[in-house]
Amino acid sequence: LQDKKSITIASNVKYPPFEFYDTDNKTVLGIDREIADGLEKQLGIDIEFENIAFDAIIPGLVSGRYEMAMSAMTDNKERQQEVDFVDYFAAGAGVLAHEDDADKYATLEDMCGTTVGIVKGTTEVAQAEEQSKKCEAGGDDKIESIVFPGQNQVILALQNDRVDAVLMDSAPGAYAASQTKGLVMSKPYESQPFGIV
Repeated sequence: LQDKKSITIASNVKYPPFEFYDTDNKTVLGIDREIADGLEKQLGIDIEFENIAFDAIIPGLVSGRYEMAMSAMTDNKERQQEVDFVDYFAAGAGVLAHEDDADKYATLEDMCGTTVGIVKGTTEVAQAEEQSKKCEAGGDDKIESIVFPGQNQVILALQNDRVDAVLMDSAPGAYAASQTKGLVMSKPYESQPFGIV
């Protein structure tokens, strides 16, 4: 790596507070950028972020297009079959909802009979599918999941009442709630490690 002087890493730069663009729409900011700054100093190389779709990150690594990814990615056994992780953060999945619905939608079990928004390629997609089966097995209505390409789209869908709630990681959810009037993030219902991929 040091012989290359610089590397380009894969990231979905639309996931604050982990990675997002500054007001110039070019400069990457956030937790992952700050960690990359430290890695640059340690390794003596430059690290450039390339913004790609979240669900394209692992295929990009497997194909050899990228050597590394930083995008608040959950380290789980399914992904470990294709890539390696260096974990650096623990966060939980939670429910982002309107303030008026905060008590009604606080856990995954509360989602039976609702329409939820989820970002494509995230672990919450499988969590919603699994919980939906449990809902039906228990005699409740299933969960209708609408999968969106990115965080901005899923939050807009919640604001426009296209979905009842959003399933997402707690750290970006809490950040989104702090930046968006009328939205609140639940306590995490499941803790998961994030890793550099």
